[in-house]
Amino acid sequence: MDITTPPIWDGDTVSMVDLDLDVVQTLDGQVLVVDEDEFGKNQVSYWYPQDMITSARTSCDEIAAAMHRRDEPYRSVGRSRLPHTRVDHRKSGLFSAKNAPVADDQFRWRGELGWP
Repeated sequence: MDITTPPIWDGDTVSMVDLDLDVVQTLDGQVLVVDEDEFGKNQVSYWYPQDMITSARTSCDEIAAAMHRRDEPYRSVGRSRLPHTRVDHRKSGLFSAKNAPVADDQFRWRGELGWP
């Protein structure tokens, strides 16, 4: 789950800033907050105001707690969408090799989804 600034709507366009923090649940059920290092660097580089930092961390805590409790959409709704969205992270470049899945059958290939 990406942590972003609140979306701003302008007609049919929506804008937001990805604050780098992500809350993820591993295949074995662990809930992790990742990319803390990027968030820390960007706080300094982009002069994040303290209320933005606090809000981002609060959002991480709330989402992680909801994942642990398996509140929707982190129970059946989210899981029902996985076959439509999973990719092999080694092919997508989304994660480093250290975060790659341990077995090929845990993620679908882009080609199976009809993606280029």
